[in-house]
Amino acid sequence: MLAQDLLSFPGLEYQAAFRADYDREREVQPRVKLQGTLAKAAVLLKESKGDVSVLKKDGGLRYDKYTNMGDIEHFRVTQGVRVSCRSQGGKLTLYRYGKEEDINKNPYPKG
Repeated sequence: MLAQDLLSFPGLEYQAAFRADYDREREVQPRVKLQGTLAKAAVLLKESKGDVSVLKKDGGLRYDKYTNMGDIEHFRVTQGVRVSCRSQGGKLTLYRYGKEEDINKNPYPKG
């Protein structure tokens, strides 16, 4: 189930580029790992009533803001895989998913 379609989690909103990045991933294990990480982030957000500071305290997620990129943030799925996002109103909007170097170059696709 976790390797199939992208699951919906409360407090997380997926943008088209994020869904496209997920759809490009064909391997089972990376999909399962991503969905597990998204579930963890959603649970932490729910328990904290939308306070994203709880994500910063989690050593596995390593949630942080990009330097010199406005209010775009990111968190870790694995050591070399990231999700770019933006927090607003206690929710996370997810923009990109993939290899750290690719996401860091373009965390927020225009258009």
